Amino acid sequence: MAEMVILSTCNRIEIYAVSSQEIYSELEIFLSETRGINRDGNLDAEDSPHQENKPNFTASLAKDPIDSNDVFLFHKTTCREVYESAREARPDSDDVLLYNEHGELTEFTIGNLVVELNSEFFTPPISCGLLSGTFRSHLIETGQVKERIIHKDELGKCSKIFLVNSIRKWLEVELK
Repeated sequence: MAEMVILSTCNRIEIYAVSSQEIYSELEIFLSETRGINRDGNLDAEDSPHQENKPNFTASLAKDPIDSNDVFLFHKTTCREVYESAREARPDSDDVLLYNEHGELTEFTIGNLVVELNSEFFTPPISCGLLSGTFRSHLIETGQVKERIIHKDELGKCSKIFLVNSIRKWLEVELK
């Protein structure tokens, strides 16, 4: 019998069917202004199917920096204009790597950033202007990844670049 594990962050709930430490299915549910817990106490939500990781996932560096003080970057909300405009400006890539006004890398539009640098794994600190992310937090808590400011000019020194999130886990990225 599978055990249900529910992770909740702001307006998103992730439900996993777990048996013997293996995840058999994943469902991502987004709550919005029109969805949530209804008057009867039932969950009123919409789901989106999980898109499989594709080989040769590419990303480009954003054309413009983000504002590291933008409050919407620290919380998962439906206010995604920063992410959407960055992706629209780079339609030739699968995703976009964001950076702030100080030239510090922050995150991708659909996940957090982890880089391998000198045989160690690093992710930018939240103070750079990014969403903490449940999987990123797990990686830090378990000691798999350390927080460190990563500047744009260090990208060439990284042996690997990863997009990480709770659905895709570790996805190696080819930077264009």
